[in-house]
Amino acid sequence: EVEAAAARLAWFDYRGPVEQGPRGTLALYHAADAVVMPSLAEGMPMVALEAQACALPLIASRVGGLPEIVRDEETGLLVPPGDVASLAAAIERLARDRSLARRMGAAGRARVSAEFTQERMLSQLDAAYRDAIRR
Repeated sequence: EVEAAAARLAWFDYRGPVEQGPRGTLALYHAADAVVMPSLAEGMPMVALEAQACALPLIASRVGGLPEIVRDEETGLLVPPGDVASLAAAIERLARDRSLARRMGAAGRARVSAEFTQERMLSQLDAAYRDAIRR
């Protein structure tokens, strides 16, 4: 159903093998219109942060750390895990409304730049370790 919706909208374009390493991954992000993460389980996925840093909206399952990264209707769209119809509808929505996709991508980039910096992440990790040691 998801592949059919993408094909119907001429939104899916398989570009063949990707160069291994950061340059290849970055090229994929720059060629993409959105990132889709139909996960059934996740921790804190770096792919979601990388996608937002590249100003891409995310369509993701509401599992694990994804709802912490993706602000539904602001930086992307969250769908129930395993719900193919909702996933297809979300893909179709962003494919049809490119201005919404661009706004979500810009909001994601701004959020990652403000809230997920290396300094802030290290500070939070340090605080968590110090709290664990105190206990």
